Amino acid sequence: MISQVINPGEVEEITVQSGEDTFQPGEALFSRVKTLFSRVKHYSHENHDEEEEYDWSENNDVVSIQEIEKKDKEISNLSETIAKQDETIAQLKSEMEKLMSEKEIKKDENSSYVEMPIHVREKMCTKECFQQVEHYKIYSFKICDKLKKEEQMHKNLKEQHEISDQRITSLEESLKKSEREAMNVKNEAAKSNEHSSSVIKDLQEEILKLKKLSEKFKSENNTLKNKLQEEQEKHAVESI
Repeated sequence: MISQVINPGEVEEITVQSGEDTFQPGEALFSRVKTLFSRVKHYSHENHDEEEEYDWSENNDVVSIQEIEKKDKEISNLSETIAKQDETIAQLKSEMEKLMSEKEIKKDENSSYVEMPIHVREKMCTKECFQQVEHYKIYSFKICDKLKKEEQMHKNLKEQHEISDQRITSLEESLKKSEREAMNVKNEAAKSNEHSSSVIKDLQEEILKLKKLSEKFKSENNTLKNKLQEEQEKHAVESI
């Protein structure tokens, strides 16, 4: 598998011949990839030849079909990787051509403009391309950090909302409990009022009875006083 990637720091090492006007940036890497692909094809061809000429009678090491399929799969993966590298190189070429067209400076009739050599412009465009790539990487990292912060903020708000819901539920239960207690107190008060009314009524009746008895006792007492006075007067008269 190919794990090598284009490093912006290695752009300075690409050598360009100024006489070749058809040079495209990234051609050196493309040439290396093509050489590697040809080596893979040659390796595959050599394995095929060795498989045909293999003497099974003289060697006890048997090559399994799984190993052959594994090699074929590795070659296929390598070919896919090379194809992806080709696409990457094509994209880089397209980006560099776009940059070159955007950075192309038109000659001014009133100025002493001197156009830079093509290899210098290509080298500068290659550096600018990698600088833009790095800029987009940093920008994407910032966006990811922002998304992570917003996600954390959303998570915190969700937790706070859940805590608020729990508090509201607890308060509602406390309110219901208080309402039940208030209703019980009200019922007890109503029962007490009924009992108090009955007791007051009984007391009033007892007071009336006591008043009647008191009046009766007063009348009897007055009668006794009168009789006693009469007896005393009668006794006084008899003693004289």
